Amino acid sequence: WLVSVNEEGSAPLHELEGRLLWTRAVGETVYFMAVAHNNAKLFRYAPDSAVELIRESTESCGPLACGYQRNTGQIGEQVMFVGYSADHGAELWLTDGTSNGTSMLREIDNGTSDTRISEELVVNDRLAFLKETFLERQLVSIDRDGLITHLADLPPSSVAAIDSFSLGSSALFSIGTEVLRKNGTPEGTTQVSLGPDQPLELAVQSATANGRLFFEGSSSGTSKEPWVTDGT
Repeated sequence: WLVSVNEEGSAPLHELEGRLLWTRAVGETVYFMAVAHNNAKLFRYAPDSAVELIRESTESCGPLACGYQRNTGQIGEQVMFVGYSADHGAELWLTDGTSNGTSMLREIDNGTSDTRISEELVVNDRLAFLKETFLERQLVSIDRDGLITHLADLPPSSVAAIDSFSLGSSALFSIGTEVLRKNGTPEGTTQVSLGPDQPLELAVQSATANGRLFFEGSSSGTSKEPWVTDGT
């Protein structure tokens, strides 16, 4: 069940078939996607209306592609997510909360192959994310018109793991011992370091407050200690 909880208690809103993949609140409106029998359904709920089915995938996406269907971010009043179709596989979609306003935003990987997207963050009305194929990993960004901007080429996953952190109007991507700050454009991509011989390494334990990132990190020759950065 999808359940509403407030100061007056809880109440069931909608009985879901299958499992819930993601939820996203846009103001007082809540979007959520559920998958059953490898078919995904996108719903919308607002306090002044009932739960509404926006899109139902009639093609079986398979367990792997169904897992790729995830919430990616909010740009303005629209929600960007990964959806599936038999002709294009798993790709980026955009919805304004209506059936007519829900469509594939961009085919990133041509054909029916599934686009693998992770570490996604919304920065300055653009979605910055890690795009992976069997041959390469890239940091790219995309706007609501589907325009893709290449930000950086990355080493294979066997060489360096990635973590991402939201920091106000920019995002930090920790790639092994390298930390990149991005605002969604190539010109706004800079490296964060303590100097040419002292790369900054971020650990997973982190929290953001007042435009700064607090984390457990280390530099060359030091053990992990509490650190803070404003992205410069």
